[in-house]
Amino acid sequence: MLLKTRNILRLLLLAFIIMLTKSHVQGQSGSGGNAVTLRVISYNIRLDTPNDGLNAWPFRKEKVAALLRFNGADIFCVQEALANQIADLAEAFPEFDYYGPARQDGGPGGGEHNPIFYNRNKFRLISSGTSWFSDTPGVPGSKSPSAALPRILSWIELQEAATGKKCYVFNTHFDHIGEQARIEAANIITAKLATLPADSPIILTGDFNTTADSEPITIITNPNNKMAMTDSRQLAKYPPLGPDFTFAGWQLEGAPGNTIDFIFVSKPIRVIYHVVIATHSHGFYPSDHLPVLAELAF
Repeated sequence: MLLKTRNILRLLLLAFIIMLTKSHVQGQSGSGGNAVTLRVISYNIRLDTPNDGLNAWPFRKEKVAALLRFNGADIFCVQEALANQIADLAEAFPEFDYYGPARQDGGPGGGEHNPIFYNRNKFRLISSGTSWFSDTPGVPGSKSPSAALPRILSWIELQEAATGKKCYVFNTHFDHIGEQARIEAANIITAKLATLPADSPIILTGDFNTTADSEPITIITNPNNKMAMTDSRQLAKYPPLGPDFTFAGWQLEGAPGNTIDFIFVSKPIRVIYHVVIATHSHGFYPSDHLPVLAELAF
């Protein structure tokens, strides 16, 4: 009973902060121009495998969709998604379009994807692309010799319908074994971001399989980069909410893992709040990772 009461209080607190945020941003927009506000979620939804037993995708796909719907994302970026999981999410969110080819072959079905879903009523797709973390980033399925598997960076350029303002959204999933592979991936991302127009609003999401103090992350957040990125948690106007970990390993009662899932932003973007969402049912989370949510404005 105490646990349920705490969960209710957390939800009420989150709803109150959202209400304050909307009032704050609307006030700014009314007095100072056309601010774009958007809510972004990054979520490793865990691939669909029967080896997960009762945690397999067929038993939790509705919970994942409900979590995304309840938290009202304008854009949600997922990792580890197989083609059937993408189809399930597309069916659950008919007002959303998505981009994200498979990492194995660049097609619609070759293993895992890092799709980016966006609300087509709010955004128009301008351009998109995918790079492989290798010496030949344009070759589908290519990989670094130090990586266990092919890994990719998928991105889209969006234009907000009401204001015409543009932003870029990148989504990735770093190698789970090779530190050198993660360093190489971070350098490829940094080089890609440097090709974008100066002062571009950029959002970088993903499961980075490493912590904030590691070399790959410090490469991305290096203030000397042309497009220096910052962890949205550090920029939040309101105190961050939720646990201080994102790898949960399914069970509520299990030992907490590390924070390895992030939403990074470039300088033009303001962060209103940052939440690690700890929604659960009957002692289990909908995935082995917790989703990260950020309310942003630019």
